[in-house]
Amino acid sequence: MTEQEKLRKRIELYNAWLNEKTLQYYSKESGKFVDTSIVNMPIEIMVVNGIWRVKPDLIKKVFRVGVMRGQFNTIYSFIVSCVEEEEESGKHPGFIKWLTDRIEYEVEV
Repeated sequence: MTEQEKLRKRIELYNAWLNEKTLQYYSKESGKFVDTSIVNMPIEIMVVNGIWRVKPDLIKKVFRVGVMRGQFNTIYSFIVSCVEEEEESGKHPGFIKWLTDRIEYEVEV
């Protein structure tokens, strides 16, 4: 990363902090990004060795797994990812049953 890129990254982090966004640093111990609660000026951002980012927004997604009978009596599993697909699949003549309830998960964006 060039000095100009480092400076841009620092400015981005400062702006996010000023706009009360949550900042995260990469913890080598846990192998994850960790939220930080900085009350005063975030001096830690000046540390070049640290890996910092603005905490990404999370969106919730859902999926459900079912079993269906296909052509030539083949049985296969399938996944749906929205309520409309779930309703349509449940009405299909080859539909056998749902293997799971709706499973929710979060994705960083």
